[in-house]
Amino acid sequence: MAGINETDIRLSEDWKLTAASTGDAPVCSDWDCFLQDIRFEAISQPGELFYDQEWGWGLLEFIQSEDDAFARLEITQRIKNKLSRRSEIDVTTISLDFEFQKDSLLLYVKFKITDDSKTQLLSLELSRINMEVKVID
Repeated sequence: MAGINETDIRLSEDWKLTAASTGDAPVCSDWDCFLQDIRFEAISQPGELFYDQEWGWGLLEFIQSEDDAFARLEITQRIKNKLSRRSEIDVTTISLDFEFQKDSLLLYVKFKITDDSKTQLLSLELSRINMEVKVID
């Protein structure tokens, strides 16, 4: 799990390696790295990271499920549990909003970093065949 003071290879919005003008793979650090790691964990399944079996939100199982109160409760609890593992996040500020639109379940995940007033916002889309995660500035 990457923290705020970490550095990683920068990936594009569609999870591909990017290239710097020198041909090297550019890196991201600080908040960019932290948010990239959260996005990557959101699309991952638990157990995919060999050294941390708890890492991964496991939301792919909801792709074909019905949009009902039980599914939304399970998704909410899972996301809050996963985000609360990160000491940088103020767990009291984690909230989710749901919207069903054109056969897709849209989730808006909001949270604040401890000692920071800016709200971070993630957009997740669970369609019948795909899942996308974006950081909204």
